Amino acid sequence: TNSLSFLLLQTAQTCGYPGSPAHAIVSMSPQGPIQSGTTATYNCDNGYELLGPARRTCNENGTWTPLGIPFCGKSSDTFSLFAFIVIPLRCYLHNI
Repeated sequence: TNSLSFLLLQTAQTCGYPGSPAHAIVSMSPQGPIQSGTTATYNCDNGYELLGPARRTCNENGTWTPLGIPFCGKSSDTFSLFAFIVIPLRCYLHNI
């Protein structure tokens, strides 16, 4: 059993820190070493809106998905217009 436990620990893939945007708090679940299956959850400070994924997951290959670190922008009508129209359009055009 000890050799099996050692093998499982040895093969568990780790991810680097997923990044922390300004004006945000990142929480990990479960807490402890960042390894495959760990989820990073992003929450912006009051007065800021999250642009990008609210959650990212550490994969077995050591990468985070979805790609890209979200950021927190000042809450305003202009920011909301930018976040919900301009950014998705740019992402769509980039993927064509």
